[in-house]
Amino acid sequence: MSGHVPTVFVSSTFFGLEAIRFDLSKFFENELGYRTLLFEHSSFPVESDADTVENCRRRVQEDADAFILIIGDRYGYVPPEGHLSVTNIEYLAARAKGIPIYSFITSEALAHFENRQNIPDLSPETSALFDFIAQVRSNDSAWMFPFVTSHDITRTLRVQFAYQMTRGLLLQQRIRAAEPVLIGLSGKALRLALEKPMGWGGLLFAQILIDEVFQMKDLIRAYRAEVAFGPGESVADNQITEWLHSRFADAIRHAQGMNTLLSETLNASFNSGDATSIVSHARLLSLALQEIVEWAQRIRRTHVNEDWEPVKSVVAKMCDNIVTELEKFGPTVREAIEKTLADTEGPETRTLQLTLVLTIAYVDEYNKELAILKKKRRWF
Repeated sequence: MSGHVPTVFVSSTFFGLEAIRFDLSKFFENELGYRTLLFEHSSFPVESDADTVENCRRRVQEDADAFILIIGDRYGYVPPEGHLSVTNIEYLAARAKGIPIYSFITSEALAHFENRQNIPDLSPETSALFDFIAQVRSNDSAWMFPFVTSHDITRTLRVQFAYQMTRGLLLQQRIRAAEPVLIGLSGKALRLALEKPMGWGGLLFAQILIDEVFQMKDLIRAYRAEVAFGPGESVADNQITEWLHSRFADAIRHAQGMNTLLSETLNASFNSGDATSIVSHARLLSLALQEIVEWAQRIRRTHVNEDWEPVKSVVAKMCDNIVTELEKFGPTVREAIEKTLADTEGPETRTLQLTLVLTIAYVDEYNKELAILKKKRRWF
């Protein structure tokens, strides 16, 4: 348990919705005892190293436990260097964080949106507003409540927060009974492991892999840029051939190990329905990805004679396909399962087959560079 009262971020344009924002702050603070984040309040934390937009985004990312989105007849302020409004950016930050989002729209704005096909010559701001509404309602499939007064919002929130409280109590009970390995999961993964909805095993595996790959984003970015920092080893000319062959053998071993993990142990894990086993196998796969990236970075840090640099560069890229496929595998699994579930009615059982092809690339280029080097250095 975090040990603090819930913090609710209220996101909307200010002009035209001032009274609504004021009423909501009183509702949360006086009736529920929650902490409220509104940028117009003196209690809103401001960091001197960030501008207004970044401060708002950080407050959502770092402080908010729930997010209240209120949409009126304005899209809101768009920074000169950007194309999204501050409210839109705050909303995306809440989506990325995975916290509960409760969306409200004035009945008037909703009526205009639903009649948008009959409105000629939309202004750029109105067009942006309608795009934002469409994103929230359609693209993100978020429930949006129409309202006229602040009372409509608070009445809805009382019911929704009661549901959230019930879910929280059930999750707390399940967490106490859960295996220790599950406690360190992200919010989405933990809920899947505890609630076990339809298709939960594959969804849990996919979510953990997505989370683990996200944690490696900087390492993978450096790998893609072919940048390797830190100290490296030196390999002499008379040792380079054996050294490269060893690295090539490492790449094959990595690919074979992951194929075994995916084709044998992972299938057994899914069939067992054991959340701990699924978590462990997803983490093993992400660890294998990290090992491959670090394997390539080790090669790039190695000092060799400049004649060998083209060969070394090709070897470091031999696992590009493996890295790319593993990066995409989590989202691919999740999308495939969600689509299957959407197409399935009732308790019907479906078998879903997914294929992941892991190959060693650039083998022809490696042989080509070796041939060039042999021709260049006849004594080799």
